[in-house]
Amino acid sequence: MIQKMSTKQPSLEARLQVLKEIAKEGDLQLNLEELSDLTV
Repeated sequence: MIQKMSTKQPSLEARLQVLKEIAKEGDLQLNLEELSDLTV
């Protein structure tokens, strides 16, 4: 909801951090190898 009200999109780093937190809370394995080229 907050993102919908925001005027700009969150950075890639912020989105990756949220994904990591969700995976950790859900006890899921997050494979980010395909995204590693984007963060360089």
